[in-house]
Amino acid sequence: MVNKYKERLKHYTINRKLKATLGVVALIACIIGVILISGILAVANNVKGIYQGPMNNVNDIANVKYGLTDLQRAINRLLAEGSDNMADRYANFEKTVEEDVNLVVSGVDDMDKHFKTEATRAKLSEMQAKINEGEKVRPQVMQLLKSGKIDEAYALNYNTYLPIVNEIKSLANDIETLVYQNGAVYYTQSVRLGNGLTIAGIILVVALLFISTFFTRTITEVLTTPAKQIVEAAEQMYHGDMSAANLITYESEDEFGAMAKTLKGTMLNLHAYVDEISTVLREIASGDLTKDSDEITDFLGDFVSIKESFVYILKNFNITLTNIAKTSEQVDIGAEDLSKAAGDLAKGTTDQASAVEELTATVETVAALAKKSADQTQTAYDNVLAVAENAEEERKKMDSLTEEMANIIEISNKIEAITSTIEDIASQTSLLALNASIEAARAGDAGRGFAVVAEQIGKLATDSQKSAVNTRELIVKTIEEINKGNEITASVAQAFEGTINEMQKFADVAKETNESARNQAEILSQIEQGIEQISGVTQNTAASSQESSAISEQLEQRARELDKLINNFKLYRPVSR
Repeated sequence: MVNKYKERLKHYTINRKLKATLGVVALIACIIGVILISGILAVANNVKGIYQGPMNNVNDIANVKYGLTDLQRAINRLLAEGSDNMADRYANFEKTVEEDVNLVVSGVDDMDKHFKTEATRAKLSEMQAKINEGEKVRPQVMQLLKSGKIDEAYALNYNTYLPIVNEIKSLANDIETLVYQNGAVYYTQSVRLGNGLTIAGIILVVALLFISTFFTRTITEVLTTPAKQIVEAAEQMYHGDMSAANLITYESEDEFGAMAKTLKGTMLNLHAYVDEISTVLREIASGDLTKDSDEITDFLGDFVSIKESFVYILKNFNITLTNIAKTSEQVDIGAEDLSKAAGDLAKGTTDQASAVEELTATVETVAALAKKSADQTQTAYDNVLAVAENAEEERKKMDSLTEEMANIIEISNKIEAITSTIEDIASQTSLLALNASIEAARAGDAGRGFAVVAEQIGKLATDSQKSAVNTRELIVKTIEEINKGNEITASVAQAFEGTINEMQKFADVAKETNESARNQAEILSQIEQGIEQISGVTQNTAASSQESSAISEQLEQRARELDKLINNFKLYRPVSR
């Protein structure tokens, strides 16, 4: 019964719950009030009955007894005074008798109205009969007194009328006794009713307190049960535990039910969002970058930007890795060309002996090229410093990002390291191409073909370097979009700082190369005087060709390693080699 009431009460609104509970308590209080008021009215009626019955009857009996006594006293007084001045005294006597008789008659009539018991009414009937009997004798006594027949009046009064009066008084005393007994009954009933009313009032008040306590505890339980579930679930959600939505089991149509349903739905949605984010991050960490917008769960409200960020990051990673793959392909091709050129260079060294005489004619051209190379190296050095400064600014900006993309940044660091390796290789290739150009120039016409190859290799190295720089910039832009990777961004910033140091080292190397190029230009002016040293230079050229071949093989190996790393990623469109 109680559970059924609780279940029914649960689906009421809070306002209706309170009204229903207060209504039930008020109804019970009204019932108790009606019962108590009815008891009080019953006691009041008993008291009124005592007042209107026994009390009035006592007054009426007293009036009858007083009237009879005063009447007898008046007769006795008139008899005692004798017949002197009877006419004057009789008028006053008659007036007194009339008043006393009226008092007796009114008292009897009033008693007749209020007597309720059979015993009192029987006594009253006897008294009325005696009064009627006395009223037959009294006029005779009065007539004798009026006529001056005192002795006869005296005899009739004492022998006949006075006994009747005494009987009437005796009956009045009996009636008075009965009236007092009746009053005692009324009093006893009133006391019992009052005691019963007091006990009933106490019982009803205790019952009201019990019922009020029951309804209060019931409504409190109905209201606090969902509130506790909501608060507990909200605390768990505050600590990040979205699975606590299962703690909310309350279902109702009231305000708490709506609140519980909304909170549970919110927690389930957040839990689904977190699962989706974790899934996407795990796939990205495993190298799967093929997720598109349709494959990611639709987010609602402010969470839409998270999905947009994921899609943007995936697209940019695809673009970046695709460009790196293309760059790797170009480096691979360049390495093959460089290896071939190194072989040609080794072969060309055997023909250098016959071309020594033409070396002098090309010294000026080589000197000009050396000066141009020095200028280009200076420009590259300035550009590297500018890029290093820009990279330093970008590193500072990256310090403000959040720390939630550990795996993504780790991959970016690997790509960054590979890019740095490509830059180093491109730098070495550029230096090697420069040396090859110099040696080809020394070789004269026999080295012109190799000079063209060296120039193409230098151009390829420059393009590779530019591609590596572009790749780094794409990686930086991609990392800037990760707005919640503060902790990981610190690692990226550290890696970026290492890259800046490497670039500074590269700048130092470029500076040294510039100085070397200028020194070579000065040395070229003395080549005419050092033709006799061509033989030694030829040997150095052979060694350089072997070193160039080794470097080209190393470059090709690094390109293959880069291909393997890129192949670990699943892109929208696989890169063809």
